[in-house]
Amino acid sequence: MEYIYAVTEAQEIFDNLNEVQKNQVIDYKNGDRSKAWMLSRNNLKYIIDNNLVKG
Repeated sequence: MEYIYAVTEAQEIFDNLNEVQKNQVIDYKNGDRSKAWMLSRNNLKYIIDNNLVKG
């Protein structure tokens, strides 16, 4: 049950990103590490690294 809640919350965070941020996520998945959030430990990096969202 906790995992489902975490995935739901992660998807909500992702859905609320603007188009620039969503494009940065795509770039990150393709190996880009040029933005500060891509290098530091944070919620978005955790969400993307653990495949908690569809998108």
